[in-house]
Amino acid sequence: METLDLGTNSIGVSEQILIAEKKLVVARKQNVAPYLKMNQDLSNHGRNMKAQSAIAANIPVVLYYHWKKEWKDKASKVFTWQTFLKMKLNERDHRYLRTDGGKRL
Repeated sequence: METLDLGTNSIGVSEQILIAEKKLVVARKQNVAPYLKMNQDLSNHGRNMKAQSAIAANIPVVLYYHWKKEWKDKASKVFTWQTFLKMKLNERDHRYLRTDGGKRL
């Protein structure tokens, strides 16, 4: 298997191209620790109830595009993108992405 490292872009996403037996795979990785730390900080500071809007979640770019592809491939005929995203963020496994203390969207 050959690997071609494309480096890391300005938002911290590193990419590699993997070549093996007539297959080409683009692998993307991202350090999500800064996202999780920021989400925890925002969640701990509470929310201004008088504000017109608030950040409900902070999603790493790689995960966002993974979900977007999943929606296009499996759910776009049934759910809007906004509904699908809310469903994902309301799942227990993704509560660490929420900044509002886990309140359902």
